[in-house]
Amino acid sequence: MEALAVDRRREANAAWFAGEAERLARLCGEMAERFARGGRLLATGDLSDSRHVAVEFVHPVIVGKRALPAIGLGPEGGSPAAQLALIADPDDSVVGFGADEPDGEAAAAV
Repeated sequence: MEALAVDRRREANAAWFAGEAERLARLCGEMAERFARGGRLLATGDLSDSRHVAVEFVHPVIVGKRALPAIGLGPEGGSPAAQLALIADPDDSVVGFGADEPDGEAAAAV
């Protein structure tokens, strides 16, 4: 049963990435341009997701890849919208985890 679930997840992932490949490529290109201009990644929403993603940019797992500036915003700093209003610059990129949750704070911030 577990192997079947893994196969279904693999198929769903492959279908999603195939359908979103062009959009993801554009987004990555836009983020690269923003980083080149001094922008940062600001991750907000679910605390564990936002901090985990930020650390992956700051400490890349691929040897030789340069670190990129990223901040994982947490609830101790206030609402996501208030934090972004204080620190976001025009060249920053923002990712909001849980932004698709109805009435979520990340949805309001992003």
